[in-house]
Amino acid sequence: MTLASAACSTATTETETACTLRLNSAPSLDLSLRGEGACSGELDLELWAAIEENGAPAWVRPPDAGLAVSGAWESVEGGVARGVVVENIGDGDARLLGLMWAGTRPPVKGADRMLQNGYQSWNYTGFLPLPDRSLPQPDADTFAIVAHGGDNEETPSEIAGTSWWWGAVADEKGNGVMAGADGGTVFKTYLGVAPDGNLQIIQGVTGDAVTLAPGAGKKLDGLFVTLGNVGEALDAYGEHVAATHPPATSDRPTLGGWGSWNVYYEEIHADEMVAEAEWMAENLLEHGLDDILLDDGYLPRWGEWSASVTFGTTLEELNDDLEALNLRPALWMAPFYVRTDAAMITEHPDWFLRDGEGNLRTFNNVGPDYAALDVSNEAVRAHMTETFRRLWNIGYRTFKIDFLFGGALEADYQSEMTSLESYALWMKTIREAVPEAHIIGCGAPLLPSVGWVDSMRTGPDIAFYVIPGPRYGFYAGQARHSSARAFTSRWYTMDPDVLILRGEGIDDREAWMAVVATALTGGNYLLGDGRQASDVRLAMALDPEILAMTRDGVAARAEDLGLVVDQAPVLSPLVDQTGVTRVPHIWRKDGEKGRWLAVFGWGDGVEYRTSLPAGTVELIPPAVEGETVTTKPISGAQTIAVEAHGVRVFRLNGK
Repeated sequence: MTLASAACSTATTETETACTLRLNSAPSLDLSLRGEGACSGELDLELWAAIEENGAPAWVRPPDAGLAVSGAWESVEGGVARGVVVENIGDGDARLLGLMWAGTRPPVKGADRMLQNGYQSWNYTGFLPLPDRSLPQPDADTFAIVAHGGDNEETPSEIAGTSWWWGAVADEKGNGVMAGADGGTVFKTYLGVAPDGNLQIIQGVTGDAVTLAPGAGKKLDGLFVTLGNVGEALDAYGEHVAATHPPATSDRPTLGGWGSWNVYYEEIHADEMVAEAEWMAENLLEHGLDDILLDDGYLPRWGEWSASVTFGTTLEELNDDLEALNLRPALWMAPFYVRTDAAMITEHPDWFLRDGEGNLRTFNNVGPDYAALDVSNEAVRAHMTETFRRLWNIGYRTFKIDFLFGGALEADYQSEMTSLESYALWMKTIREAVPEAHIIGCGAPLLPSVGWVDSMRTGPDIAFYVIPGPRYGFYAGQARHSSARAFTSRWYTMDPDVLILRGEGIDDREAWMAVVATALTGGNYLLGDGRQASDVRLAMALDPEILAMTRDGVAARAEDLGLVVDQAPVLSPLVDQTGVTRVPHIWRKDGEKGRWLAVFGWGDGVEYRTSLPAGTVELIPPAVEGETVTTKPISGAQTIAVEAHGVRVFRLNGK
């Protein structure tokens, strides 16, 4: 593949006119948007409501159901947006199941791909061909709607052609239409795409309902829509959401250090933690990497957030040992679930969600079953508050909270609320319990977590205990997630999972790719096996040139985002260990300490033509034991050739 450097700008150039968006008035449409110049396209959307009628759902025009939907479309930075308030202007109660904005025509000529985003941290995100299925058309006699999947506890059931929270349709140059909700607070939002690129934007209709008494209203999440370059559109969308739901902040905006999971998994012992901590004190502290994360494996069972007898010490004693080495202890939890053999199940049966037959609402995680707690129960919230305060008082200042999709289930709560209102109440409870803690979200619905978590896992696990060491395909998959979700660094620090480098599952060239891709996220920078990795690979991870890229909260953007297309969602890196997935090649980062360009040879390699400014240096990784990373000057017109599974990285500012 050969790529030429291209400027991404809305400024007028000889070959590109400025982007102009115009809102038209059309009585039959909720939105009529026209784009000219760099954002050419037409988007027309009709508004429908799903209501419960005679015990069954039906699509209607809002006025026909006695509903008024207020909130006008208006121009905002980078696009157009509207708020949404639904009011019952009828005589009886109305059961609102959701809203849909249905496209009446394909918005972009030549569109052949879509950006599909998964429901939560681990789910697939990337560009796919337009799906081979048409969108159903809603009417008053049917309940036709595009199918969705991959939500709640059914993470493997993603459906090509359906994108959660936000999505885009684009042509081969990466230009098209991008749309998304401005938050996730009441109904879940997803987008359906047809083979011709037509859209459905749906809020709700996943099992939730809102009852509106006569005269009552409900504020739902708004929408953001724009036309043009998809990468620029995502950044504009990210800014709009951040303004609506300000990001969480803590005194530790990014983490750096070590995490236990990808060496020890569930077999971690206190002696191993201390050994790793002593190694950290000798090798990582001087680089400012002092966070040490105890992941799953320390506890008796989910729901009992204390150390088991087999772990070898208490959490209090471990915290004291780690703090004595000047490290900052962090702790993994899955707070919304309890293993079904825990005493809490029988002691507090009213604490748990149940199905229509009174059985526990359970989730199976590769063996054990877990029951979901009901946050609408005040005693449950009090228990969760006490749990987090106890751990905070021990000394833990960072909490990695996992399997968070369990807090956003459509269910019969003890007080009426939607799945996302449940999620918000869960996160509010935790943040109020430990307001100064750094919270890492994992297995979390992405948009509803804005404003609640400080950092967020942006892809699936980088390794699994069935294949414990690193593999190139796992890193390729994570790089795809990092590039497609880079704009979310405006909401929370990206967490690309720990950096693992040991063993023969990857070679040194692939290890260097992994180091560079992880560092360029600007997010959490945790080593997973620094003590087990070779000296060369550890030197890669700890070189000052690499560390300067890290932990500033600024993620690199892919210049060629949208130009590479997978043929189907990659549901797990376990099925793509050789890295067949397609990943953008050209990443640029404008960070606090400098500017960088990385040219990756994902897949079969790449050639990239560009001009490098004066003062540019190329970073050269260590090639032999004991050699440190060096730099060499390079500037002017270049054809940068990168072999398969390689990367060349350049510091552009010469500082």
